[in-house]
Amino acid sequence: MTYKIVFVFFLVTLGTAFGALAQPFQPPPQAYEACEQASVDDECELSFRGRTMSGTCVQGQDDSLLCHPSLPPPPQEAFDACQNASEGDACKVTFHDRTMSGTCEDLGEAGLLCKPTGTHEFRGPGHD
Repeated sequence: MTYKIVFVFFLVTLGTAFGALAQPFQPPPQAYEACEQASVDDECELSFRGRTMSGTCVQGQDDSLLCHPSLPPPPQEAFDACQNASEGDACKVTFHDRTMSGTCEDLGEAGLLCKPTGTHEFRGPGHD
């Protein structure tokens, strides 16, 4: 009986998690407010959950402007992992005691870095 309860709980938890993943991301209202009087590519400042972040005003899916926080530069370890490699080569990067496999990606002036599989596009110095 206990196994059945645990299994049902697991299925409900899994269904809830996948349901949340299926929901489209909705930026907070503060992201739109930060660009109310701005144009595309203007700098902006977004205050959300007790943090203030700098960013750039971008056009959202509904054509309204919103503040997209600037991403921090990739860690030096990602560049070091592709130091003697070419673009497209397989690589592994260790960061905060976690090793991830990826592919060397060319960031132009910033150089090659190891982009872990399944991550979003990196934006670093000289790569906008």
